[in-house]
Amino acid sequence: MSARLNLYMPLVAVACFFVFFPASRADAATIRVPSEQPTIQAGIDASVNGDTVLVADGTYTGSGNKNLDYEGKAIVVMSENLADVTVIDCEDSGRGFYFHSGESSDSKLEGFTIINGDSGYGGGIYCCDSSSPTISHCMVSHCTADYAGGIYMHDSSPTITNCTISWNECYWYGCGIWCDDSSPTITNCTISNNTAISGRGGIWCTGSSPIITNCTFTRNDSGILCNISSPTITNCTFTENTGSGISLDHSSSSPTITNCTFTENAGVGISCLYDSSPTITNCTITGNTAGSGGGVIMG
Repeated sequence: MSARLNLYMPLVAVACFFVFFPASRADAATIRVPSEQPTIQAGIDASVNGDTVLVADGTYTGSGNKNLDYEGKAIVVMSENLADVTVIDCEDSGRGFYFHSGESSDSKLEGFTIINGDSGYGGGIYCCDSSSPTISHCMVSHCTADYAGGIYMHDSSPTITNCTISWNECYWYGCGIWCDDSSPTITNCTISNNTAISGRGGIWCTGSSPIITNCTFTRNDSGILCNISSPTITNCTFTENTGSGISLDHSSSSPTITNCTFTENAGVGISCLYDSSPTITNCTITGNTAGSGGGVIMG
C-alpha cells in the first residue's frame, strides 16, 4: 500500500503543475493584412504580444485603417516593402496612429507613409499617457492639426528614427513635432517644410528634454523652438528655415548644442532670450541673414 502511495503522489503533483502553469505559446505569429485580416486595426486586434502585423503594399483608407490603436500591445506593425509603397491616407478626417495605453519601445511602427491626417492634436501620430513606442522608417506628410500636424507627444518618450516629417501644417507651434513634458529620442530624421499659421514650424519643446541627433531641419518656419526645455542637439543641420535655426525665445531653456551647422536661415542661427543658457560647442554658424552675420543673439 505504501509503495502505491509513493508512486501516486508525484503523478498528482505533475498533473497539478500543468493545470496551474500552462505552457506559453511557442512561436510569435505573423498576421497579414489584407489577406488574413481585412484592415490594419483588425490585424492589431487579432494580435498578442510578440506578434507582427505585416501590411501589404497599397493605400489604406476608411474605418479600420486610421486612428489605429495598439491597445497597449508589444507588437510590430510594419509594411512589407516600406513607406514608398504603403500609404495610410486619413482623408482629412482623423489621424494615423494613437498611442495612449502605456506602449513601450517593444511596440514598433515601421515603414508607413501617413498622409492627410486632420485632428486637434497630432494629425499624423499622437503619443500620450506614458506611451513610448518605437517609430522608424516612416513618413508623415501633408497632415494638419491645431497642435502638431506631424507628431504630438505629451508625457511620452518615443524613439523616432529614420523618419521624414514634412509639409505638415498647424495653427500653433511645432507643426512637425510637438514635445510637451516628454523626452523623445529623435535620430536620423528629416524635418522639412512644416509651417504654422500662428507660430513656427519644425519642433516645439515645452518642459521637455529630447535627444536630437543627426537630423536635418530645412525650410521650416523655424527649426527648433524651446520653452523651459533642455534638449540635447548633436550633429544636426539647420538650413533655409524662414526663421532662426534654434529659437530659445520663450522662457529659461538650457539646450546643449554640439557639432551642428546653421546656414542660410532667414533668422539668426541661434536666438537666446529670456534667461536661456545654451551650451554651444563646435558649431558652424554662417550665412544666416538676420543680425550681424546671423550668428547668435543673446539677451
